[in-house]
Amino acid sequence: MHKIFSLLILLTSCSQAQTQYSPAEVQHDIEYLRAQLETYHPGLYRYASREEMNALFLEAERNDGLDDIGMYRRVNFLTSKIGCGHTRARMSDNMRNRFEEKQRFMPISVKFLGDRVYVRQSLDDEIKPGWEITSINDHSMDEIKRQIFKHLPGDGRIETGKRRITELLFEAYYQLYIDSTATNYRFELKDAGGNIEKVRVSGVSQEEVNSIRASFSGDFLSLEHTEDYAYMRIRTFSYQALRDNGYNYEQFLEESFKELKKKGTENLILDLRGNGGGKDDYGALLVSYLAWESFGYFDRIEVTRKYPGRSKRVGDQYRVTTHNGLDTWQPKEDRFTGDVYVLIDGFSFSTCADVATVLHHHGWATFLGEETGGGYDGNTSGHTRTITLPNSGIIVNIPMWMYTTANIGHDYEGRGVIPDYPVIPTWESYSEGIDVVLEKAKELIGN
Repeated sequence: MHKIFSLLILLTSCSQAQTQYSPAEVQHDIEYLRAQLETYHPGLYRYASREEMNALFLEAERNDGLDDIGMYRRVNFLTSKIGCGHTRARMSDNMRNRFEEKQRFMPISVKFLGDRVYVRQSLDDEIKPGWEITSINDHSMDEIKRQIFKHLPGDGRIETGKRRITELLFEAYYQLYIDSTATNYRFELKDAGGNIEKVRVSGVSQEEVNSIRASFSGDFLSLEHTEDYAYMRIRTFSYQALRDNGYNYEQFLEESFKELKKKGTENLILDLRGNGGGKDDYGALLVSYLAWESFGYFDRIEVTRKYPGRSKRVGDQYRVTTHNGLDTWQPKEDRFTGDVYVLIDGFSFSTCADVATVLHHHGWATFLGEETGGGYDGNTSGHTRTITLPNSGIIVNIPMWMYTTANIGHDYEGRGVIPDYPVIPTWESYSEGIDVVLEKAKELIGN
C-alpha cells in the first residue's frame, strides 16, 4: 500500500529490441507470468476462482505469434481479471518508444462525467470542447469503454477508477485496445444544443497530445476555515511525496485538529479526491482523529507460502502479524466531535480507500461524490515484486500483501465506498470550475 495509484501506466524501464514474438515466446512469457503470480500474489483468487484463472491462462498461452501491442494487450487482459488495482503491467522503454513513434493519436483529451464522455481539449478547430463523443470510427463509446476497461487494473468490480485513468490516457488506450492501425478519426459528437456533428480529423504525435493532457496542482495538505465549516484537503498519504515537498504529515494533523477543537468547529469537509494512497499508518492515524471509539483498521494481512519476508503460519494461511494497522487504535484526545463530510472519487485508492471504508463502516462520516477506486474488502499491495517477462520485456508489479480491512460482514464485496450522495457534474459546471461535490456538502451543512 506504499505504492501510489499510478497515473501513467505506460511509464517504464528495461528494454528489448524485438517487435514480433513467436508462438513459443508468447507461451513462455505467459507461463512465466502465471508462475510468478501463483508464487507471490496472495490475492490471485480473491475475486476470480482458481478454475476461472486457469482457463484464462490456458487460452492466453494458445499457439499464436503477437506484435508489441498484441502482447501488451494480452498481458493486461490477464492481470485485469485478478481484480487487483495494484497488479500492473507496463511497457519497456524500447516498446514504449516504438509505440509512441509509430502510432498517430486522436487530437483530443477527454473528460468522463458519469457515463458520458466529453471533449475536454482539442488540437483541431473542428472539434469543440464540451461536445459529447458518441462514436469514433464507427465504434460506439459504450463499446470503446467496455473494451478499454476489460484491460485495466482495478479493485474488484469497481469502474470509477478505470474511468479516471482512462480520461487521462484515452488516446493511447484507444490505440492499444481498440484500433492500433488508426491514423485518421471519424468522430460523431453532440454539440451543446444536442445536434449531431460528424467530423473527420488526422492523427497527431504523442508529443502533441501531451500538450493538452490534464495536470494536477495545489497543496498536498491544507486546512481552511469558514463561518459554517472547515475544509481539509489531503491529496496523498505518500511518505516520500509529502517529505519531498516539505510537509510533516503528523504535525499537520496534530496542529489542525487542535485548531478545530479550539475554534469549536461543528462541520468538517474532508476532501480525499485524487488521493491515490500511501503509508498505511497515515491512514489509520487520520481515522483516529475522527473516531468516536476504539477501532480496528486491518483484520489481517495474508501472504503466500513463498513470500520472501517474515510471516507466521495461522491455520492454513501465512500472515504478516507485526504491522501497526493490525492493532486496536484509540481515538485521539483532540478528535473531531462534529459532523464529517468526506468527498471521494475514483482516484480515492489504496490507503485512501481504507480510510473511507473504516469511516463508512462505523458511520462516522457522510460521503459525497463517486464510488472510491479502492475496494471495501481491502486490497493486495504492500511489499511488491517487480518482474520482467523474458521475451517481451513487459514489466509487471506483483503486490505480495493481501490486506483485509476490519469491516468483516459488510455488504460491499467487490465494490468501494458508495457515496451517500452521488454527485455528477454537468459539462457546464465542470467547464465553469464549479465544484458541485463541494457545493453539495455545503448545502447539507446549510440545511
